[in-house]
Amino acid sequence: MKKLTLIIVSLGFLFVSEAQVWRVPVYRLKDESRVKILKFSSRTELTIKTLLSARDSVKENVTWQGSFHSVSQDSLVILLETFKSVREIEGGIRQTTMIPADTYLSGSSPGNGLKPVAMADIDYLSYQKESKLQYIADDIFEPVIFASLIVMILSPLISYDFRDGKLNNESYKNWALGSTLTMTTSFAVLMAINLPNLQKNYQFRSGWPEKKAKVWKFKLSQPSR
Repeated sequence: MKKLTLIIVSLGFLFVSEAQVWRVPVYRLKDESRVKILKFSSRTELTIKTLLSARDSVKENVTWQGSFHSVSQDSLVILLETFKSVREIEGGIRQTTMIPADTYLSGSSPGNGLKPVAMADIDYLSYQKESKLQYIADDIFEPVIFASLIVMILSPLISYDFRDGKLNNESYKNWALGSTLTMTTSFAVLMAINLPNLQKNYQFRSGWPEKKAKVWKFKLSQPSR
């Protein structure tokens, strides 16, 4: 009974920690009644882009990539992994600079690898959440799919009767069918788990980076959890 209680409590903590998310409202620029809630957790990977200059002579944009940390009233805070700057001048000459997070953030606040980005400066946001279940499923089903593929390839050899010098059709059918069903089922489970966590993209500047994309704006209010 104690073991069962411990398992239930552990699962409860797992689901509670998984459920803790920040909710940030955004609305369509042309229709403020179209409101969506962006949900972020510590397992959310973020890509944030800002256009610094759009002049004909110089075009420059920067990109921050990392994992979500928290939200203030007017900023997203990310645990920065990489920083990229792209500068394009007349003649189509492009210069791309990649800076590691430690170097980019050296001497800056708040420290600990954190980078706050003001929502007013965000022109493009892409995010994708990787759930704990997704990690577990990948660890379990990817080896199963690989093993099933190996069995499928080797099934003629496994089913070959070397004594009689011919293929055992019944054995071959069982091995091939079993490995195919296992692989198909594993693929289906992985897709079912991963589909809800597809990458989501939101553009906050008209005409950039996509010319005809829907444009959104942050609803600057106190974020909720």
